[in-house]
Amino acid sequence: MLNLKRRPGWRSLPADVMIRKKSIAKNNKGSAVVMVIIAVALVTILVAILMIMSALNLQMKYTERKAKRNFYTAEIAMEQIRAGLEGEVSAALETAYMSIQPTYASYTPVERETNFKSRYVALLRKGLKDTVDERYALNRLGAYLDPGYFDLGAGGNTKLSSTSGCKLEGLNSGLVLKGVKIEYTDAEGYLSIVETDFCLLIPDLKFSEYSLLPDLFSYSLIGSRGITDSADLTKGKISIENNVYAGPDGIVLQKNADWSFNKLERVVCKGTTKLEELSTLKVESTGTKSTNYWTDNIFLNSASASFDGRIYVADDLTLKGESSRAFLSGEYYGYGNGTELNADGTLKDNGDKSSAILLNGLNSTLDMSQLSGLFLSGRASLGTGGTEIDKPETGNPLLSGITVDDNENIPMGESIEIKSNQIAYLAPAECIGVFEGTALIGKNPMSAQDYRQLLTYKQDTANYPGFEEVSYQVPVESLGRTLNDYNADSSLKFRKIFQKAGNEVIVYYYLVLDEQNAGIWFKDYYAAQQNKLDTYMKRYMNEVKLNDKLSRLILGGNIVTYDGDEISLYNDDKILTAEELNKLNEEQLSYMKTFAGLGCKLVEDYDNLSAEEKTRDIFTNLVMESELPVIGQVYTMDIAEGSSFICGAVTSGDYVYGKTQHDAGMCLIVAGGDVTVSYNFTGLILAKGTIRIDNSAGAVTIKGNRENLIKMLQHPINPEGDTIIKTYFKSGEEYILEGTSLQAKDTNSSDKYINITDYVQFANWKKE
Repeated sequence: MLNLKRRPGWRSLPADVMIRKKSIAKNNKGSAVVMVIIAVALVTILVAILMIMSALNLQMKYTERKAKRNFYTAEIAMEQIRAGLEGEVSAALETAYMSIQPTYASYTPVERETNFKSRYVALLRKGLKDTVDERYALNRLGAYLDPGYFDLGAGGNTKLSSTSGCKLEGLNSGLVLKGVKIEYTDAEGYLSIVETDFCLLIPDLKFSEYSLLPDLFSYSLIGSRGITDSADLTKGKISIENNVYAGPDGIVLQKNADWSFNKLERVVCKGTTKLEELSTLKVESTGTKSTNYWTDNIFLNSASASFDGRIYVADDLTLKGESSRAFLSGEYYGYGNGTELNADGTLKDNGDKSSAILLNGLNSTLDMSQLSGLFLSGRASLGTGGTEIDKPETGNPLLSGITVDDNENIPMGESIEIKSNQIAYLAPAECIGVFEGTALIGKNPMSAQDYRQLLTYKQDTANYPGFEEVSYQVPVESLGRTLNDYNADSSLKFRKIFQKAGNEVIVYYYLVLDEQNAGIWFKDYYAAQQNKLDTYMKRYMNEVKLNDKLSRLILGGNIVTYDGDEISLYNDDKILTAEELNKLNEEQLSYMKTFAGLGCKLVEDYDNLSAEEKTRDIFTNLVMESELPVIGQVYTMDIAEGSSFICGAVTSGDYVYGKTQHDAGMCLIVAGGDVTVSYNFTGLILAKGTIRIDNSAGAVTIKGNRENLIKMLQHPINPEGDTIIKTYFKSGEEYILEGTSLQAKDTNSSDKYINITDYVQFANWKKE
């Protein structure tokens, strides 16, 4: 037998224990269950993780979408402000451009461009500034936002502010609104913030030349003779909202008329704007768009007129009758300086064309407190020219044997003249009929009998040698001076005026002084006779107010103001240099040419009109009269325009427009005679005669529609259908292509139009 030895450290176990161990090692029941549990747990954890991640992803996407939507809502607010600023830029651009045209010929292209830029920036600044020029008004920007989406009120969803203190910065390129900030909070509390600068750039316009095609379709009424209303005493209001032209018969408001011009660019009245008793005229500018009102004269006869814009008057503004009232705001240009324009562009003397403002009626009101500029280049004159009087040869016994010349107007020294001031230009009584220093007549005015005695002294050279009809040597006691003190250049003269007074004849001796001495004379006379003149003037003046902070004041003579208590005399004593005087004369000439060009063809470039165009009436310059239908015929046409129609009419005779024509869509009338309008009208009326607005049955409103008019030009109108309406207009094809005269004459069509969006830009954009 083998003798087995145990290894050291070993010990034997009981047999039953060993068997039990073997049994445990071989029993693996339940391991699969454990594995399943572990697998399920792992899958559950993975699914949970995926679900959590998906939920987080959805939440992140939702949050991002909300943030983006919130951000873009704030961006939309900025875009709305930008759109509002584009409107400001458009209005300032148009106004600045049109303001250059009246003085176009006075400046070089560089000067025109410089003037345009300065006026454009000034208009923008005026429209956007706060109380000072260097700050923009936040409330103006807020007004551009849609209140349905953006609530700027307390607790609202939108906050508009400025990080720059509303700094409005001027640069060579334009204006910058610094640090405009929008904070927008949506209904769920999400906040987005956008901040930017707005750059308003100056358009690069070239003023080298412009078209001689008139901007015809910007007008609604063109009356080659004139425009008037109903003579009935009971009638409705007339509202005109598009440009107007009236010929030499002018614009006449009959008694009790009520007219308004608003939302238009220009009124051209070749004759007088005349307001009869109790009539009212209101010319209103809108926003930064100023109405340009061109007229030969303005005459108020116990009437009221309000002008807002730029008023260009070739001659006078006259207030007559009783309680006439004139309210002027904007700029007033009375540019007549004693000359008028020949057809060839040269000037000729015409003392009657000397612009002034005349208060010839009782209790007149002249309110110029809202004017920013006053240009009165002329002086008033005592209107005695044409005064009727029976001369000796017609059998007037009081003047038998006396030579009587035709009365002539007497130039005075005032640019704003009160009728009572005429007495200041009577030669002093102590200077009348003087012999050896003693006044033998000593009267002014005098009767025909006294005048006959004066002539007797004058003719009796034996007994009255050196007799002076009017003495320049005798001291005038009230002045402490002699007439020779106003006669340094020997220009002083006197003029005799003969007027009827019932069955009598009265003779007046008036002094005729040059421009400078007339102003000095009146100033001295007023100082000596103030109480006397004030008493007389207060009968004619209810109020004469002038803005004491005018940006520009040009006067040809003295002006008197009256605030209801105190009368003040203002005299512009500034002596102009030769260069300043020359520039002023050029400016006046440019206004004359602009008015003449508008009067001939509705264009401002008078120099480039043909000799024939300068002498023809406006209807002949615009219409092919030879193509018009014969007298008694009226051509009409209809054009489908969506669910409605528009139509036009052409005739060589008169035309009547009423409700029937309105309901048919009538928008174009060309008539070789007169046109009567008794209902609201939208479009263009072009008449060779007079346009009469019959408002006896109620109010009448006149508007324009350029788009419809351009469409009309391309359609046939005669019965045969072979003549389209453009045939009746000179250069009709160009109206179809352009429709306006403000486009350049170059061939590059892309240069004809200005994209306003290019001139309002963002800078320094920030978002949070």
